[in-house]
Amino acid sequence: MIATVLAPTPEPLLSLILKQGKKEKIVAQGKQTNEGFVIIKGSNIKSSTVKSVPTKALKDRERANLDDNFVLLEDMLFNSPSSAASFVTGYAINGKDAWKDEHGRSLNEIEKLE
Repeated sequence: MIATVLAPTPEPLLSLILKQGKKEKIVAQGKQTNEGFVIIKGSNIKSSTVKSVPTKALKDRERANLDDNFVLLEDMLFNSPSSAASFVTGYAINGKDAWKDEHGRSLNEIEKLE
């Protein structure tokens, strides 16, 4: 009997899109990994935060390597999709609902399918 070994499926690229006004929108891309959630270099983050932004998101913003347009200059690892989403949006948000694949399915929906 020959055993078939299936290669692990790569984690899908996920997006978090925030519309600001009529023209501007924030687009961040990331993916779930064994180490945590990674936001991909070149992603945008919102330039402002709300008063109730989680403290961790503020600290993450201080350590982030961003250009003047709030574009991430290197991949950045987070311990959860929610901490990554709060970093991007500047407010507390459920990352499993906010991060979506190319078909519009949330991370929550994707995990239920697996």
